[in-house]
Amino acid sequence: MEKMGLSDDDWNNLGAYVSPIQVDENSTKKDCIETMISRAYDYLGTEYIVGASGKPGQGVDCSGLVMQALYAAGINPSPVNVIRHSQPGYEYESRNLFNSKKFKKISYKNRKRGDLIFYSNSNGVIIHIAIYLGNDKVIESWPNKVVVWPIKNSHRSRIAGVRRVFN
Repeated sequence: MEKMGLSDDDWNNLGAYVSPIQVDENSTKKDCIETMISRAYDYLGTEYIVGASGKPGQGVDCSGLVMQALYAAGINPSPVNVIRHSQPGYEYESRNLFNSKKFKKISYKNRKRGDLIFYSNSNGVIIHIAIYLGNDKVIESWPNKVVVWPIKNSHRSRIAGVRRVFN
């Protein structure tokens, strides 16, 4: 653990942290979207660790980042959750988020700020998720850290679909 740069506390809590809800019953749809994005920004520069969804600065992968942003905006993506995500075999929860009935399918051309962007490999398998910011930019956890990048770039450009969190 220490050789990986993680303390005992980091190692034991990477899959146990849940962002506190930062919205309430009076929050508008716009408030919820901005809260989700703001929470993702709290993770900028956080190290990419497969299967992690820790606190900002502690370690997170793409689906871990999205789950923490969803929790902050009052969305529980169960059965996808941070505890399960940290278990072997559930590292790629982006696939389950893609298939979740909780999010509405949206065409790529109709994407809006706050939508979830899903990417696939050359075989069509979902391998990545990001949050759309608008202006063809996303915030994502991609090796080696959480960054804001163009929606399509040299690292990945196969967009498999778009899902709307707040209808």
